[in-house]
Amino acid sequence: MELVDAQADLACVTAQNEGLQRKAHASFMRGYRALGRLHRDAEKSQTQFFKEKGVITDSSQEMTGELVAECSMPVTRVNKVIRTVARGFGITLKDTVDKHSVSHILLEGELASEIQLVSEMHNAGNLTISGDGTTNKHINLKLKHGLMVTPTYASDPDAPTMNTIPSQQFFSINTAIDHKSETQLQGWKDLIDHHAEDQKKLVHLFKSWKDSCKREMRGEEAILLASLSDLICLIWEETERNISNASGLTGWQVLSADE
Repeated sequence: MELVDAQADLACVTAQNEGLQRKAHASFMRGYRALGRLHRDAEKSQTQFFKEKGVITDSSQEMTGELVAECSMPVTRVNKVIRTVARGFGITLKDTVDKHSVSHILLEGELASEIQLVSEMHNAGNLTISGDGTTNKHINLKLKHGLMVTPTYASDPDAPTMNTIPSQQFFSINTAIDHKSETQLQGWKDLIDHHAEDQKKLVHLFKSWKDSCKREMRGEEAILLASLSDLICLIWEETERNISNASGLTGWQVLSADE
């Protein structure tokens, strides 16, 4: 009888031990998988890309522009320098930026700065201009800059009015045939009249496009919030207007799907 009881106790202890072993194994596997996830996440956090879906990101473009414009980095060395610095911080770059892309980034940055400058001049209301000149190796050089009030760009760009500060802006350095006042005046005219008009028009087109996008977004929001009865009335009115523009129902019925 005692032997039977001992065997029963042993079986019970064995079952409990096996249960504890299974729990310990399950706990170990959870910890192992969690450690693997942490390791993969750490590797992912140390991996960066110049591009997203084949397009160089805005932050990469900004970094590239600063390296060339502010750090005097040659265009052909930008990719190598970025990869060297990234490697020093333990970051792996999975793609590259070649010298042609760097050149395109700089050209786009130049165009954007010109658009911004013309927009600021147009909105400033008042502008104080100044210039100076010198001669280097028998070449006349003219420098132009101005003082005006510009937005801080730290406030809300969609606000009716933005905070402004006095700002000195560099315009250009150009060659000239001589130092005569008439030549200097013509240089200012070329800067303000001819070059600026194209940029003013481009700024106006961008503003019109932005306003159009805002109207479409507000219209879409209004449609999503409108009741079904209101939508039916609007759709019916628009349908009648389209039929009328098509010279009646007969003309409407012969229109193609694209029309």
